[in-house]
Amino acid sequence: MEHNIILGVKTVFAAVGGFCGMFWGEMDGVMLALLAFIVIDYITGLIVAIANKTLNSSVGFKGLAKKVFVIRHFDVTGKDCPAPMVENQTLWTDFKNKLEVIEMKVYKYVPDMPDWAQDTFTKLF
Repeated sequence: MEHNIILGVKTVFAAVGGFCGMFWGEMDGVMLALLAFIVIDYITGLIVAIANKTLNSSVGFKGLAKKVFVIRHFDVTGKDCPAPMVENQTLWTDFKNKLEVIEMKVYKYVPDMPDWAQDTFTKLF
């Protein structure tokens, strides 16, 4: 059981690292500083939510999504990526605005999840 948990945690960190590398490119000093500020902001938000007894996973996910997805590869490296959103700023603004209305559904049990999510979740955990 403990081995599965450790494997699951390693898998999640590897997936996140791979996604970050694909999405933002090389991690230079500016990107690391930006990432540090995002982490600090998220942690302080958690602390405030715990202190105010308003901790909510849906609100936390929205906040994290806004922090992570507002950074385009273009913003960090200057490369035209994602090209359609660099060429048409309205697409980027629309994408960011859609993050405001995301409703995150939280599943308590695996059988309640969609089929594709059940398969992925059981493989990871």
